[in-house]
Amino acid sequence: MQTNIDPKDTSGFSFQVDLLNLNLQLALAEKAPEPQTKAHESALAQMRTLASRA
Repeated sequence: MQTNIDPKDTSGFSFQVDLLNLNLQLALAEKAPEPQTKAHESALAQMRTLASRA
């Protein structure tokens, strides 16, 4: 995933949100609570970062 995103370029935004939603779904499907919690927290943090740039 890109780390230095140009705030004027929104071409990849939808793809990034879709990827984060997929990560959330995969995290929710995990059996072990510890990896699920870490993945969920990471995906939420990334979504908040993207949302604050929009």
